Amino acid sequence: MSVTSRILEHEKNRVKGMQDGQLDTRYGKMNNREKIEAFHQALKDENRNERLRKRIESDYPEMALGDAKVEHENEWVLFRENENHGYNHEYITFTQTKCSAGLLPCLLVSEPSPMRVHADTVQHSTESARQLWDQLIKDGWRLEIK
Repeated sequence: MSVTSRILEHEKNRVKGMQDGQLDTRYGKMNNREKIEAFHQALKDENRNERLRKRIESDYPEMALGDAKVEHENEWVLFRENENHGYNHEYITFTQTKCSAGLLPCLLVSEPSPMRVHADTVQHSTESARQLWDQLIKDGWRLEIK
């Protein structure tokens, strides 16, 4: 994911003006992936709070890869009919990514969307993604066959 320069500049200003404890607190309140990526980049650019950078990389392993090219390796789509959308389909996408070092140990799972487009995604461990998949199947979601 590429970060807009406006968001990166904003996060750099925060990093420059905060102490390490404040940066830790700031990260604990963040939930927007693009802002987290910009925050991580700002920490790296300013050479600040290595412990927090490692924590972010633990939460988001692909951020530790730096400039390594990350691409989608596998993608699975579940769908169901949703009466709130006129019985049209609602979709959730599971995406496995890889980089030059191999497959990443996580899956990105999109939030339910009335269109087959990626909505906001949440990173899950493989185990967590499998549990979510099993629960969705029990709830009536079906695998889209291409």
